[in-house]
Amino acid sequence: MDAPQELSLEIFAGLPPPAVAWIRWQAEQIRVLTFRVAQLEAKLGKDSSTSSLPPSTAHPHAKPPRPKRPQRRSPGGQPGHTKHERALIPVEQCQAVVPCLPTACRRCGESLTGADPEPLRHQVWELPEILPVVTAGI
Repeated sequence: MDAPQELSLEIFAGLPPPAVAWIRWQAEQIRVLTFRVAQLEAKLGKDSSTSSLPPSTAHPHAKPPRPKRPQRRSPGGQPGHTKHERALIPVEQCQAVVPCLPTACRRCGESLTGADPEPLRHQVWELPEILPVVTAGI
């Protein structure tokens, strides 16, 4: 971004002294911080292999970064791969059964009647709340 044209002395003369001091302070801060950003960006890519630092300054267990190869496959299960899922327990062993029957078809919107002999089942396993055991010694 290009800097705007500097303010003339006539404009500064028309401003109250606290505003002039504030503008000069901000200009100095911008100059200092711009210099600091340039220093940090210069340091960013350096390590013992790309600078004059001795190898002992590098982490002893640090491995060199491996170049990333492009992925050929999308994440997740691949086509033709067999499913790995937890087997459902019988309805008789469940603590609660919540029937979720739709009232209308989600595709055409027509109302549904009758019962499905083998409905889709979904089970949720909930862990009980873990309470701490507090003991006191006297």
